[in-house]
Amino acid sequence: MTPAPRRAPSRHVTLRDETPLAGPRIDVNVRLGWLTRMARLLHGAPQLRRMAATLGVGTSTLHRLEIGELRDAGLLRGYEELFALQPGALRGAIGATARTFPQDVVADRRPDLGPGDVRRVSALTEQLLAGLEQPRRTPLAPAGLWLDWASALGRPEAVGLPETMALELLDRLAAELGRSVGPGYTTRYEALSRMRSGPYGHLVVEVARHRVDHPGIQALADLMSAVGELEDEAATAFSAHLLLDRRDRVSQAGVLALFNLAAIGDAERVWEAALPQLLEAYADVEPGTPRHDWLSHALRSLPGRLAEKARPFVRKRLAPAPLIDFEPGEALRAERERECRRAALSVTDALDLEEQPVLARLLYDMGTAVQDDRAVTSYMLLGAHPELSALTDAALFEQARGEQEPALARRAARQLVGARHGAPVPGLDVWLTSPDPHLAGFGVRLRALAGEAVPTEGWAAPDRLDALDPALAGHLVNAWGMAEQIAPLETVRAGGGPHASAADWWLAEGGRLDDAAPSSSPSPWPGSVEAASWNTTATLRTGP
Repeated sequence: MTPAPRRAPSRHVTLRDETPLAGPRIDVNVRLGWLTRMARLLHGAPQLRRMAATLGVGTSTLHRLEIGELRDAGLLRGYEELFALQPGALRGAIGATARTFPQDVVADRRPDLGPGDVRRVSALTEQLLAGLEQPRRTPLAPAGLWLDWASALGRPEAVGLPETMALELLDRLAAELGRSVGPGYTTRYEALSRMRSGPYGHLVVEVARHRVDHPGIQALADLMSAVGELEDEAATAFSAHLLLDRRDRVSQAGVLALFNLAAIGDAERVWEAALPQLLEAYADVEPGTPRHDWLSHALRSLPGRLAEKARPFVRKRLAPAPLIDFEPGEALRAERERECRRAALSVTDALDLEEQPVLARLLYDMGTAVQDDRAVTSYMLLGAHPELSALTDAALFEQARGEQEPALARRAARQLVGARHGAPVPGLDVWLTSPDPHLAGFGVRLRALAGEAVPTEGWAAPDRLDALDPALAGHLVNAWGMAEQIAPLETVRAGGGPHASAADWWLAEGGRLDDAAPSSSPSPWPGSVEAASWNTTATLRTGP
């Protein structure tokens, strides 16, 4: 008897992450499948069988890819090319998320190893090296090229590039990462992480060591997170050493790196190795500073045996649990979940899409969840599609501005800045006049990340920084730097105050780096939403 032909899978299967909001795990695979599916839905929603024929695979293979049962970097590259996405947009976001939750994700059946041919790898490297003659403010390459190069050099057998050359290129990659917005940010992060996980991984630690030497170092957290993508003795020792640094930004980066190392490797081994420096740093910390908050956060997070071991040596009261430690109760979680569902529906309505429950969950994890790894991977996934993230950022901002719990308002604002999606946020001026210096600071930084001008007059005059709350003053200098507003930075540097070295860093490094220029080769599928269409007040439409 001839079997009946297999029916093509429906493209209307609704994906859901049904894990508890405060549970120990999330459904990583469903999130990755959903992100891949959104590439198709946002670009005309072509039938799977048409795409399968174009990509040379079966319809069921693409169906499994889009529901999270399959991971295939080769097919992700195909989606990027078919829909004219920024090169690396899907591979970067999905790679970074999979690396964060290695125990919960399906294996990649065809990892993105990059070109293995000597001539192609040499051509990539020579193209990057040629750009070193340009000023540091000029990017060496688009994010996708960095990812291809890092994938090639991350191969176990890739050991032919001299370390001096690799160091120069990795330093520039780290510099570009610190200034990137949009999908290019996540793609460059994934490129640096792949280098850290490969035979040149020790050089990523050396790059971080070198960059920390600048007294006004600004963009450090992402670099140190990349250092934390591979647990080894050198990374743990260097991250622990940064706890002793009295610069708030530097010690915070050390804490973040240790958390990443503990999540990727053996948590007890990492924290036991770092415990002497943590206790020494805490004994020296000034109460009421951001450094006090972050070191207290680290002490609260020690595994049980190490917490008992540390207790006799902690003679200062821990900082009150800051926003990074605030965990909403069950009633507040349920309320925020409902708000995120409404926000997600407003986004899908604007995009003329069916309900997307995964989108609601990503909004919740980005703005409300206490687990930073969930928040960061959520905004990385959303950032792969700029036409989507522009709307989700606007929705999350509206939720945050009406938030009655100050810790959650600040948390959402911090994650909006950390996401670096790079799109304008409507109504942002309300934060610029907020009496909360943190919200005002996040507001000016969001303007800079979107490429908009940052205030330089009145309360924001560069010669009046000393009169501002220190946190707000730091945010303002960061925003001027990202927006490449040279005049206020030169004024701050000439004044020689506490922010002069930060202004000097921005003047040397350059500002906002956006790979998202309108594509000259739009998606071939009819009815697509162009990535450059970031008008968040308009209703965006896809085809049927």
